[in-house]
Amino acid sequence: LEGRLILANDLDRAAEAAFWAAFCDEKMDLLDQAAVGYGRVIERYPASPQARTASARLNRIRPPKVRVVPPA
Repeated sequence: LEGRLILANDLDRAAEAAFWAAFCDEKMDLLDQAAVGYGRVIERYPASPQARTASARLNRIRPPKVRVVPPA
């Protein structure tokens, strides 16, 4: 599947297909694989609507770590 996405002429379709592949991984509880897939969507198709959605889903399954600094 990955090779076919790279060769796709229509970047919108490629972004959408990559997003839904990651979404399916997430729903099958393959969270590490989903995170990689969402990351690829963000990296390869940054201007696409799917990149914004992938970013939101990635933050849901891998929330950014917050570092608490104790007061001095």
